[in-house]
Amino acid sequence: MKKTILFFLILFSVGSHYGQGSTSSNLGFNQILNYSYFKSQPNTSEWNYVGSITVPSDKILKITSGSVYRESNGSTYATGGGIKVGSNVILSTSGELLCPVWLNSNATFNVYLLHNNSASELYGSLSIVEFNLE
Repeated sequence: MKKTILFFLILFSVGSHYGQGSTSSNLGFNQILNYSYFKSQPNTSEWNYVGSITVPSDKILKITSGSVYRESNGSTYATGGGIKVGSNVILSTSGELLCPVWLNSNATFNVYLLHNNSASELYGSLSIVEFNLE
């Protein structure tokens, strides 16, 4: 009996030490954010700055998806483009989606678009889930 009680006491103390104790924060869903970006006459094969994302001190962002397309001579092309937030590539020019990407609170991240082919206009979008720190 003493061994059983001792076992559960040890299990409880280890669980409370490594679990989400009073010093940790939980995440609570807040909203879905959809951002759109645009660059006229972008530099080919270079990251083009198109804006920034600022994460408030009481929030965490999870980027779940990104897309890029270009327009040239009246035609639309959906391949060969990339989108980057800070140093995190969300969508590579080979079409690989590298999500999810988490953005920490109380920080600002620059957003960049890239396309390997010439374009008169470059468009990008990000889908993001915003969480409250609780």
